[in-house]
Amino acid sequence: EKTINNPVDKDKMAVELKPLRNLFTKSVVSISEIPTNTIIERNMLTAKKPGTGIPEKDIDQVVGKKAKHNIGKDKVVKPTDIE
Repeated sequence: EKTINNPVDKDKMAVELKPLRNLFTKSVVSISEIPTNTIIERNMLTAKKPGTGIPEKDIDQVVGKKAKHNIGKDKVVKPTDIE
């Protein structure tokens, strides 16, 4: 009866919880500096918090891509960093 009288707007809740989700999920991160035009290999990458870049689950999609510009050591890899 309590749940019927207190409906939850899941869309609103998802928006409110997005900052926490980003904080506790992981992104693809460079282990070392990756120079411009380098083909990215798996051993150049790891996953770390926060989840503000390419999601950890997509790490294999980054492998084999070319770095558009220098990606510094321990930097979150974003879609704009690779081609």
